Amino acid sequence: MKYMLYTALLAFFFLSACQPANLSTSESDQEPVTTSAPDGDEPLDAQGFTDALVSAGATVGGDGEIEQPFFAVPGQVITVNGEPVQVFEYSDSAQAGAEAALVAPDGGSIGTTMASWIGPPHFYHSGRLIVLYVGEDQSVIELLDTVLGPQFAGAEIFQEPSLSTEPPVAILQIGEHEQVSGIGSYCWNDPVAGVGICNDKIGIPTSPDPIVVESPIIARFINPLSTPPDSSTLSVTPVELQDRMSAEIDDKYWWPPNLADQSTSQLAPPYEKELSLEPGLYLLNVFVQWQEFGDASYGFLVEVPPAQGAELPEEEPEVSVVAILAEAGLNLRSEPDLSSEVIGYLPRNDLVDVIGQSPDSGWWQVLCPEEVSGTCWISADPALSEPVNLTEVSLAGLIYIENDQQPERPMWLVGADQTPALFMENSNLFASLSSDGKQMIGCCYPRGETNLYLIDPETGDSLQLTDTPDRYNHNPQWWQANPETIVFVSNVFNPNDQPRPGPGNITVVSTSGTGYQVLDSEHVVGTSFSLSPDGKTIAYTHGDENAEEDGILTPWLYQLETGPAPFNYTEFGLDDLPNLSFGNPAWSPDGRYLAWVIGGELTGDGEWKNGIAIFDLEGKSVDILNPHVPASCLFAWCPSTPVWSPDGQWLTWQIAPDGEAPSFLAMRPDGTDQQLFEYGAGPTWSPDSRHIVFGNILDFSVLVMEVGQWQLQRTELPSNSGPLIWISLDE
Repeated sequence: MKYMLYTALLAFFFLSACQPANLSTSESDQEPVTTSAPDGDEPLDAQGFTDALVSAGATVGGDGEIEQPFFAVPGQVITVNGEPVQVFEYSDSAQAGAEAALVAPDGGSIGTTMASWIGPPHFYHSGRLIVLYVGEDQSVIELLDTVLGPQFAGAEIFQEPSLSTEPPVAILQIGEHEQVSGIGSYCWNDPVAGVGICNDKIGIPTSPDPIVVESPIIARFINPLSTPPDSSTLSVTPVELQDRMSAEIDDKYWWPPNLADQSTSQLAPPYEKELSLEPGLYLLNVFVQWQEFGDASYGFLVEVPPAQGAELPEEEPEVSVVAILAEAGLNLRSEPDLSSEVIGYLPRNDLVDVIGQSPDSGWWQVLCPEEVSGTCWISADPALSEPVNLTEVSLAGLIYIENDQQPERPMWLVGADQTPALFMENSNLFASLSSDGKQMIGCCYPRGETNLYLIDPETGDSLQLTDTPDRYNHNPQWWQANPETIVFVSNVFNPNDQPRPGPGNITVVSTSGTGYQVLDSEHVVGTSFSLSPDGKTIAYTHGDENAEEDGILTPWLYQLETGPAPFNYTEFGLDDLPNLSFGNPAWSPDGRYLAWVIGGELTGDGEWKNGIAIFDLEGKSVDILNPHVPASCLFAWCPSTPVWSPDGQWLTWQIAPDGEAPSFLAMRPDGTDQQLFEYGAGPTWSPDSRHIVFGNILDFSVLVMEVGQWQLQRTELPSNSGPLIWISLDE
């Protein structure tokens, strides 16, 4: 259940546009998807779906409820062979078909919502049901195909190659030690069946546990086939743990194929090679070719320990370090020796408490994780681990969502004594909070609600602010410079249809519920908007009638005194670059700078890239920061809105470069002093700008760090919690 709930939390934090949202305000041009039950009888309902799964041999259980912002009905989460599957049941087949028509073919968007999945999505529709599975379990996909028919939208379903078109594993033998290979890129044929397949892998895979032997060694390669190969090439490369690629698949370490300092030699029968190696870690890559079967790349990992014989001093050094930050993924060993047993693993950027040090100062004795028993040691190599002297950080004033298995997902406030207290029972109501945390704007809940409410989190009392039967009001922001004004987006809908949020117009209302006004009825807001700190201007993007095809959004400013006008970025020195499009804006706290996410051919090489344009509104200049090729919006986050520190001296920005881990950057507004935090999510600034708290998507922990020192430490917040806002309790 945690997997699916965390998916929803990530979408709450990071649903933003790396490609423009659908700007159409009508859904009448979309053809409904219509399917019938597999047997052609009555339309399939949830009970019939469950019964059909059981009849097909599946193990089915119940796991709770779920709300998705893009579907009009709440869903049930069931488990199919242990995998969570979301089931949305509608009143009739026509309504389900109309909702299914909103899903893009790749599942990357549903209506006007850009979806951010942490696994490949698979959408099915039959009868009154829409079924969503986010995952890769082939047995579950086959069951859903059997019961519901083929998916109508989602990720391409990967078909495992048959065993006859995949090379068998090879063996590396060194003395009494043996290691099974990882299989890298290959082209493999089945001469009997007359079929073949080529598979280009991302790198060279190896076992994470090296063969540990003293040099010199005799490495013997045991071929996987009885037929001798036509050629066999051995490459030996010294590596370090930080050389590994980010991806770890099938319990393998993955290494880049083009590392430096390779030594290459040909292998001939009996396929042995004597190697004299200095102490360290080595990647052995054997590339084998058979004229009849094809070729394959095999990876092995070997470690040579330091020379033995030097006596260690008897006295143990004084330990003043209280924690260690892993600069790279580290093995946890049972003894302070490279030849000792690997009993666990410490991921990069993880923290572990120190309880001792080896006499030679080469190893840290650390507190073992809960899943590991015994004594744990990690390398004290400064390239692999960094000593950290932690000071306690007060989280007083932090408001976070406890993303447990309750559908309401309660909100908590950390008090002055560091003890969390219940702030609000139902975070689904949350939309925008006042700076003192005493008032909140809620919207869009329960499902189908179209109006905004002013809510007292302490008492739960609410005041309805809007009453518009034909407009959906959503995405409200509290204008701190105009504390009596709420700015939001409103879009027209047909009262006879199911209301839903979508691209609309900048609108305002007072905190007393008066003064409802659509400010700019001519320009549809393409992404999010930002409010100037002087209370005079709103920055936003707009797409014309061609935006759905060309993806181009242009920047606009709405002046309360004069109305809307395009933002003339060329006067700041930003050229009209090919395919230039604007995304989410963010004013600096002092109003001098306007940070705007942009996309297009930013670097002149013809590639689409995302970056941040920092416009100096006083100096009339612009800097483009961090241009990078973004990952697909389907499996990673699109560029989010930059977030300024309260003092305006720093920016954070959530990114997902192509081929790299989802991360966030912390940097100065001129792009200097950059820090990258892999797998960090939802960075939230402290009121004094001294600390950042964020989630770690690898282990769902919540971390905090001091700005400038950048030393990470774990908080005591429950895992899988989501920081929302950090307020000052002094106000």
